[in-house]
Amino acid sequence: TAMTKKTAFLRALFALLACLSGLAHAGEWIADANHCQVWNPFPAPGETVVWSGECKNGRISGPGTLTWSRHGRFSSREDGNFIDGKLQGEGSDTLANGDSYEGTFVMGKRQGKGVMRYKSGEVASGTWNENVLTEEAPVPEPPAGDAPAATAVPAPDASAPAAN
Repeated sequence: TAMTKKTAFLRALFALLACLSGLAHAGEWIADANHCQVWNPFPAPGETVVWSGECKNGRISGPGTLTWSRHGRFSSREDGNFIDGKLQGEGSDTLANGDSYEGTFVMGKRQGKGVMRYKSGEVASGTWNENVLTEEAPVPEPPAGDAPAATAVPAPDASAPAAN
């Protein structure tokens, strides 16, 4: 739709402006309580991680769930396969605000086919390149018996404010 294209364009424009203005950060490694490291592309004060899978050579590795918190409040959850501390292949990322992405990741970034479902009900589907939707595609139909796509995103705990 025209609104989806406009929204995708504005998001891409913001990402470009963030990079050009120096808001983009080079990132750094962050360790969980077991000293297993994960790549953190946007470090923030008070940020912690909890990893449910294996640690290989000091980095999260293999299938598992990575939960991010900021100042003790849930901020996001990544599920999938991790290689050398970064999400790789098919996976999902669910944010505290209710937005979620399911699709392909390369080196921790949305890359390839994927669907972003926003809490508002808006859906962005297609080909992603470095976290930006570059080519729209029709939204895939949910499997028979599932909830409609626009309502498939679980709502976050309303009593816990989203971390930015």
